Amino acid sequence: MASSREIPKSQYTFVNTLPITEQRAAYEKYVMPESRRVPRESLTARADFEKPHPPLLLIAGSADHIIPASLNHSNYAKYKTSPSVTDFKEFAGRTHFLIGQKDWEEVADYVLAWLSEKGM
Repeated sequence: MASSREIPKSQYTFVNTLPITEQRAAYEKYVMPESRRVPRESLTARADFEKPHPPLLLIAGSADHIIPASLNHSNYAKYKTSPSVTDFKEFAGRTHFLIGQKDWEEVADYVLAWLSEKGM
């Protein structure tokens, strides 16, 4: 079971809009320690945003406190300079756990429709 210190942190970040019982269940099932290398390395990496790339759909939850929608949109704007297909979709009221939240099918359906529209 998650400690009392972990749940408040998850309430702000990972599952902040879910009822407390669902927060605990999601936290216990899905959250795991990470090395912090990925976030740190992503801050120092130099991406070539103008380089052609496979179709890219950036999705965000408006209530995401880990990777805010504004950051996803900022990345989208940078990738938009590429000649490649790049799109952005923000889902209202969703957290960082957007595909695990109630009515996750809305997100999945959007992604499937996007893939179909792009011929994938």
